Amino acid sequence: MAWDAQTRAMNIALAQLGKLPVADLNEQSLRASSAAMKLYAFMDDALEHVLERQGWLCAMTYALLNPATDAQIAADGNWRFPVYYVLPGGCLRVWEVRTPTLIQPWWGDIDWIAFSELGPPVMEGEAWQVTTIDSPDGSTQKILRTDLQVGLAISYTRRCNWAALPFIMLQAIGFELAALGCYTVTADQSRQQKLEQLAESKVQLALSVEATQEAGMAAIAPSIPARIRAISR
Repeated sequence: MAWDAQTRAMNIALAQLGKLPVADLNEQSLRASSAAMKLYAFMDDALEHVLERQGWLCAMTYALLNPATDAQIAADGNWRFPVYYVLPGGCLRVWEVRTPTLIQPWWGDIDWIAFSELGPPVMEGEAWQVTTIDSPDGSTQKILRTDLQVGLAISYTRRCNWAALPFIMLQAIGFELAALGCYTVTADQSRQQKLEQLAESKVQLALSVEATQEAGMAAIAPSIPARIRAISR
């Protein structure tokens, strides 16, 4: 049977808990499977837990940001980081911050060659934070805070659609889902701990596959183990 990506992840989790698969994730199918109904509440959490841990190529996105308006900055009132940038919707984790407009007048030929080959300079030594702020009207925004009034170039992991995920990542998410929902479904804490270990191994397996699809540059996501990234070098 051909399942969509989200259903495949669900059925991987169900299999690890000794439960039968479901045909889809519509209301009728979920009502027919108590385990699937319970696991469904954890699906978004499992997806984000896996995506935000690494710089997955299928979820890595690059954007140029301009500082927020003066009115927005004044309303925030942050003396330590007086400038902030509103992050794109779906941003889970920022891996890299560069300053494409921070070109120095004293650059020589070597500096320009490095710029043309490596891209904009990395913000080394410049402090920045990613957080969420709330407004008086109750709305929230995920932002990046700095003390530089310049445009920024960022590399970040976004919450991509299920259909964009390769099977090796669906497998990792399925095991993560099984670990998150195990106690709710089975009340077996020992099994949950084993599934947490298996989920970690599936993430490492997915990384080893992705590492063969990237080369010729330094690691953007430093938490990716060098021994895995070396596969592509």
